[in-house]
Amino acid sequence: MPAPIFRTPPQLPIAFCHTPESLFRITQEVVAASRKNFDRIAQLGEDAVDFERGVLPIAHQENELTNHGSLTGFYKYVAPERELKDASVAADRIWTAYAREVTMREDLFKIIDGVYVTQHDLDDESRHYLERKRTGLLRNGLGIRHRQSRNYFEVLQNRIDSLSLQCSRHIREDDSGLWFTPEELEGLPQTSLWRLRQGRTGTENEGKFWLSFNTVDLNFALTYVENPEIRKRIFIGSENRCHKNTPIVEEIIYLRAETAALLGFDHHVDFMTADRMMDSKSIESFLGNLSSQVSATAESERYLMSILKRADLEARGICHLKIDERIYLWDEKYYARLLKENNHYFNEARLAEYFPLENTLKELLKLVEEFFGIVFEEISAEWGAILMSEINELPSSFLWHPDVKVYAVYNEPAMNNEFLGYFYMDLLRRPGKCDHPCNVTFQAGFTTSTGQPHYPSTCLLTSFPPPTPTQPTLLRHHNLISLIHELGHGIHYLLGRTAYASTYGTSTSKDFVEIPSKLLENWAWEPTILSRLSRHYTYLPSPSPPTPPNSPPTPRPDEKAPPELLNKLIASRNFNAATATQKQLHLAVFDNIIHSRRIAPGDLGKLYNSLRRDITGLIGVEEGCGFARFEHLFIGYDAGYYCYSLAKSLATEIYAQKFVQDPLNGVEGRRYRRMVLEKGGGRPEREVLEEYLGRRLRFEGV
Repeated sequence: MPAPIFRTPPQLPIAFCHTPESLFRITQEVVAASRKNFDRIAQLGEDAVDFERGVLPIAHQENELTNHGSLTGFYKYVAPERELKDASVAADRIWTAYAREVTMREDLFKIIDGVYVTQHDLDDESRHYLERKRTGLLRNGLGIRHRQSRNYFEVLQNRIDSLSLQCSRHIREDDSGLWFTPEELEGLPQTSLWRLRQGRTGTENEGKFWLSFNTVDLNFALTYVENPEIRKRIFIGSENRCHKNTPIVEEIIYLRAETAALLGFDHHVDFMTADRMMDSKSIESFLGNLSSQVSATAESERYLMSILKRADLEARGICHLKIDERIYLWDEKYYARLLKENNHYFNEARLAEYFPLENTLKELLKLVEEFFGIVFEEISAEWGAILMSEINELPSSFLWHPDVKVYAVYNEPAMNNEFLGYFYMDLLRRPGKCDHPCNVTFQAGFTTSTGQPHYPSTCLLTSFPPPTPTQPTLLRHHNLISLIHELGHGIHYLLGRTAYASTYGTSTSKDFVEIPSKLLENWAWEPTILSRLSRHYTYLPSPSPPTPPNSPPTPRPDEKAPPELLNKLIASRNFNAATATQKQLHLAVFDNIIHSRRIAPGDLGKLYNSLRRDITGLIGVEEGCGFARFEHLFIGYDAGYYCYSLAKSLATEIYAQKFVQDPLNGVEGRRYRRMVLEKGGGRPEREVLEEYLGRRLRFEGV
């Protein structure tokens, strides 16, 4: 028998046994059943004008739709088979079209509006849900009085939804890259080089390496490849992928402006921010203030990089008269790394040796347990097979890939060991899987129509390089930050405590949802926490690399990251921070402008590149379609990219007030959990934060 887990979960995990045909069948059956149920609710008419008989049945239907739609859509991120991935995308289209149909039902709106007007004795969460629901329906077309205009609005929205799915798919399926010789990739760490795909013997690419434009390979190449012309080829190649999205993005932006006008808004930014913490004027002011605050520092950072660039090129034998010391877009990562190492004597590769993925993750989960008062119980393959047998499924249905881990998550014993949900982790790169870090929920949390909790399932997705026979997967510091950030989203969702899927966990306003994850990122800069997370990979149970015969003995490194190494890391915290902020500002300002002004067809690329030059001071690309792979424009962050800068600013405030003296204060961590995370989107988010902090929020930048 396998070792017992903490407690048999009250809700069995999902069986991943779906086929393209079953995804389509599930989607069609659920949509058909839902339509009938909504028809039945609508027929109640005036009899349904109270929350319990009218609005609550609508909410229960939405809970089920969210649940099924999240699961069928999950496969597009992780499915190894192209057919299953395509079926997942097709199911998404059906769900999106049906959701649009539901939001345009006047009969359902009359029930919701009637309850909104007549019933005032609701609890805070139900009242907030009702207000959000009513406002959402009005904003999704029912606020348009003329039937012809409303029908036109629906056509536009369906077109936007379809085009957005198309753009996202192009980005996910992009597998472009370039072939290079080992000499051209000089400077790339050997461990990174030999992870690249090699050209087949007897072909024109024999002896070459395929550098894909996925996030990990691209960042490593731009950070380490010494030849500036090769870095330029890599950057330009990556910048111009997904060019087929260009006309689609232009159409999406035009259609968004049209829909905003139909609803009476001046532009799409006004429309999108109507239910957020900040309005369009506040956003513009916030971004302007932030830009002013970092401008001088960023200029100094570029100046230091330009001095280093001249010295570097002179050391390579280039005549000083031929040296262009300006910092190009493909120079920034490379010289930022050299400057960081020179100024702080800080070697990222050496630090990474102390953060092997498996051990770091194990220790990180312990910290989360202590801070929030929860318990992670890993479910072994043996126990997974037993759980699958209870629903008559094969053991292979327990996970979608052998690399995946799954945990049953509970409250600590002091909180009655209550089950919270399932947390999956799919962390290693493989073909066909999305390559950017994210957290995806595929089973929603909510209260069922019988009053029982439906527990969530959420998955942390990253694309870290797989281990080699001689070395485990090692985390660079920015990898650790990404891991903590996405873990923060998963924990936020699991800790939700609302009755409705639409307000559970991370189902909040866009300018709030990033704050909890940004808050946890501070752990990656605390020396005591970093020391706890660290362990040199040579101390792990896996075999160490063999020592060549007759080689001199080398001293074994410390088991824990040395304090002097961690201190150098901490000292580098604000290194190039102004430049990094400007790069985020470029995207936020671009997003804000294209959704608040009319941009002529064909001018998006010019605007994107000129803004980047003007805001960041980095040069090199006057033409190109980098905006065509700006996926946040298509996944719900349109007119919302400013949220990342805002979240960093507010998270810094919260951390300074509540945690800077004791980052792992479990009492305060549980209070923060109870007062902020558990509320999800069940109350106005600004009120939640101000109640927790005991003061009004400031939106002033950093």
